[in-house]
Amino acid sequence: MDKTKITILIAIVIIIFIGIYFLIPSSTPTKINVVITILDNQNLNNYLNQVIEKTIEELMINNPTEIDLSLLTTSNILKHKINIKMKPGDSELNWKHDVKNTLEKLLKDSTMRSITNKSINDLFIQTLHMIKDNGKEEGNYFILTGSFPECYDEESSKLLINNINETTKGIQTKSKIIWSVLDTRENEEEILKTLIASNFSSIIDRRIIFNNSRECIEKTSQQIYGIFFDRLDYENAKEFINYLKRNFGENIKLTLWNDGPQNNITLTFSKKDSLNLEAIKAFIELKEGRWTSVGYLIKQATNYLSQLQDTSTKNLIIIGNFPMESKGNQLDAETWKLLQSIQNLSITLYRSSNFKENKTDKTFIEGLRYYKINFK
Repeated sequence: MDKTKITILIAIVIIIFIGIYFLIPSSTPTKINVVITILDNQNLNNYLNQVIEKTIEELMINNPTEIDLSLLTTSNILKHKINIKMKPGDSELNWKHDVKNTLEKLLKDSTMRSITNKSINDLFIQTLHMIKDNGKEEGNYFILTGSFPECYDEESSKLLINNINETTKGIQTKSKIIWSVLDTRENEEEILKTLIASNFSSIIDRRIIFNNSRECIEKTSQQIYGIFFDRLDYENAKEFINYLKRNFGENIKLTLWNDGPQNNITLTFSKKDSLNLEAIKAFIELKEGRWTSVGYLIKQATNYLSQLQDTSTKNLIIIGNFPMESKGNQLDAETWKLLQSIQNLSITLYRSSNFKENKTDKTFIEGLRYYKINFK
C-alpha cells in the first residue's frame, strides 16, 4: 500500500472518530438546572459567602455553559427564576464571577423568614417530590441551605425521617443534592444519614459548620420582635438592652428586622451573658432606614406575625425614627388591615432618652389610631 492510500485511510479513520464524537451526545450536559431550597434563613446572610463558594465548586465541576436557577420556599411555588448563559468568548474566571453574583442576588433577594418545625418538614418533603418528578434527567442540582430552627427537636426529626423513607422507597434518581445546611446538629445529622442510606440521589455534603453550635433557648424565654429604622451606638445599645431586661426579664429571644445585612437575625439574652457583646455589635452594625424601608419592614413584620397562632403573644417593638417621607405610598390599606387583624399583638414605640419625634413618626401613629391598633 503506497503512502497516498495510507494517508487517505488515516484521514478517513480520523473523520469517522470526529463524527462519532459529535453524533454521540455527551454524558455531561452543558446546561444544568439548580433549585435552591432555603429552610429557616435567619442565619443565612452571615454565612452567604461560604454557601456560595461551596455551591460554585460543585456546580462548575462539569463546566456548564448555561444554568437555570430558582428558589423553593414555603409558598409552595418556585420563585425568582433566573437563566444565565456563558457569553461567547468569555473566560472561565468571568463566567464563575457571573454565577457567583447571580447566586448572591438570588439568595439575598429571598424573603426573610423564620419558620416552624412542621413548615421545615413540609418544605423538605416538597423538595424530594420535585426531585422525584425530575429524577430521570441529568443535570439537576437541588441545594438545601439555610438552617433548621434552633428548637428543631427529636420528634420533628423522626417525623421527617419517616416521611423521607416513605417518599424515597425503591426510587433512584439522577439528581444531585448538595447539603449546604448551616449548623447541622444531632437531629439534622440523622436526617442526612437517612438521605444517604436511601440511595435516592447522590448526596454531596458541603455543610456550613458553626464555631459554636446553636442551642434551643428555654421555652420560658420571651420572644420579642424588633423593627429597627436606626442603628444604635454603644450607649444607645446598652440603654435598649436595659429596657428589654427591665420590661421582659433576663431571658429574651429578639428577632431583628432591619433594611440591611442584619435583617432577620436572632439575638439571645440570658443571665449568663451580662456583657451582651454580640448584641451590642449587631445593634451598631444595623443600617439606617430609607423611605422604602417603611413598607419593606412593616410588611415583613405583618406577614410573619399574621402566620403565628392567635393564642401566642406577639411583642413588636419599633425602634428609631421613621425615615422621612419620599416618593410612593409605603403602607397600603391591605397591610394596615392585616396588621389590625393580628390577635394578641402588642406594639411598643420605643423612645430612647435622646429621641425626637418627626413628622413621619406622627403619621404612623395616626395610622395606628385610624385602624384602632393598640400601641404604647
